[in-house]
Amino acid sequence: MAVYTLLVWTNTPNWSQESSMTATADHDDLLLLPEVAELTRQSIDTLRWLRHRGEGPQGFRMGRRVVYRRSEVLDWIAAHEQAEHASRAAG
Repeated sequence: MAVYTLLVWTNTPNWSQESSMTATADHDDLLLLPEVAELTRQSIDTLRWLRHRGEGPQGFRMGRRVVYRRSEVLDWIAAHEQAEHASRAAG
């Protein structure tokens, strides 16, 4: 389990006040396109093309940016892995 420290800004800049925030391993954090490219080992252009064709991991727009839930990307990878195993078993 990852533990992050959040520094709290007050009227007077005193960074000694800290609040701990714990991130659970629920894989719900949001990823930007370069992070998805790194995770999937695909180029950014390939991921854009897959999104255009509706074949890539499910993403959505937040303002001008496309973001992806880590869980969606991991599910997409798992689905491709299962399809590959099924293809090998059938053929």
